[in-house]
This record gives sequence, C-alpha cells and structure tokens, in this order.
Amino acid sequence: KFFFKSNQTKFHTVSQLERKMGDWQEGFCGCFSDIKSCLFSWFCPCLQYGWNAEDGKVTTLIDDSSFMMNTLLFIGFCIFGLACVAVGLQRGAIRKKYGIDGTPVMDFLLSCFLGCCVQSQNAREIHGRS
Repeated sequence: KFFFKSNQTKFHTVSQLERKMGDWQEGFCGCFSDIKSCLFSWFCPCLQYGWNAEDGKVTTLIDDSSFMMNTLLFIGFCIFGLACVAVGLQRGAIRKKYGIDGTPVMDFLLSCFLGCCVQSQNAREIHGRS
C-alpha cells in the first residue's frame, strides 16, 4: 500500500481514501442489519421510497424531497409498471450526493431485478451517513 501526506498532517493509505470517496458503506445484501428498512422495502416499498427521499434529502424527477410527494411519485410509477425506474433514479441521486462510484445502467439493472434490496441499501446508506 502506498502512503501519502494529505493537506493535513495525517498519513492515509490509498485504500482508505478510495473507500471514503467511492464505495457504498452499506453492503447490498445487508438487509438484516436494519430489519425495519428490509421489511418496508419488501412489503410497502412506496413508503420506503418516500422516507429515503425525505431522510436523504434527495430529489429525482421533482424538486421536492418531501415524504408525501415522493410516495405519490412512486405509486404513479408503480401504476405504469415503472417502479424500477423510480428506484434507479433515487439510487443514482444517492450515489451522486455521496460521491459513490457506479453507472446509471447498473442502477437501473439492480433496481429492476433486486428493487427491494436496492431500497433497503439506500435507506441504510442514508442513515449510516447522517
């Protein structure tokens, strides 16, 4: 590992800085570390989506991070069978806010096939960083 000196007098390893700048702090399959977000993501995803927007102060298609507006937005997406699009957009907004590496394509694919896991990870990430 390479060590270098930052602007402050602390020494950091490259891997320590990479983790801070580009990785999710919460694992993708760590649902059971926060059973509440896991259960809401599976059984009432519209509420979890709203809470994620409000708690993380993230906006996607509307410039409003309120619980009610985002819950209604998610229900609207669900009516048209596009829930994975809403979850993918929210995941992308969270990645952007926290400087996490990734791509919109991966956000969309994960949201389409494992949407509940994505919502739970989003919730845990938001709470872990607040």
